[in-house]
Amino acid sequence: MARQLHVAMQSLGHQRYIVIGHDRGGRVGYRMALDIPEAVQAFVSLTVVPTLEMWQGTSKAFGLGAWHWFMMAQPYPLPEMLMAADPRGLLDITLEKMASGLEHLHPLALQDYRQAFDNPDVRHAICEDYRAAATIDEEHDVADREAGRRLVVPVHVLWEEGRLYGGGREPLDIWADWAETVTGLGLGGGHLLPERKSEAVLVSLIPFLAEVSHVEEG
Repeated sequence: MARQLHVAMQSLGHQRYIVIGHDRGGRVGYRMALDIPEAVQAFVSLTVVPTLEMWQGTSKAFGLGAWHWFMMAQPYPLPEMLMAADPRGLLDITLEKMASGLEHLHPLALQDYRQAFDNPDVRHAICEDYRAAATIDEEHDVADREAGRRLVVPVHVLWEEGRLYGGGREPLDIWADWAETVTGLGLGGGHLLPERKSEAVLVSLIPFLAEVSHVEEG
């Protein structure tokens, strides 16, 4: 995914660019920054830490709260069969938790989510994503850690306020193990920060983007 997005950016005439990613986009984003540092000017992670940290920080609380990490990573076709029983019901329960209420999502966004999740091909692609997280994505992270590879570009992290990860660690502390320069803060609003707290996200992002752009121009 990282290589494909880089090729797409080049085809659009962008040799250097800033990557901002939420959830899976954040995981693809830090892979872009690790593997293609000559192209990625800076990286912003919204509500994620590296995949390896998620697996190594597993606990009873994580398993109960993020059960989908384990269920959707199961071999085909088990998770696809389970989701097919009531796709919309499963999606609504998930979004209800992520957004602290479906009423916090724009009706058009909710409609798009539901229509997409009704498609069995979409559900299969989601499972393939989680299978990758449990296999090749983790393997890449382990290889990078063992080789001492770190993000050399500026990193800005926004996460769910009050959320701790494996071992009760703060996201900034986790990212500090992976990057040379890390800034950021927690925001209220749950997992869907771009939708729930868009203004707060922009207030934090704009100064960071201005700073890294100024450094680049300088």
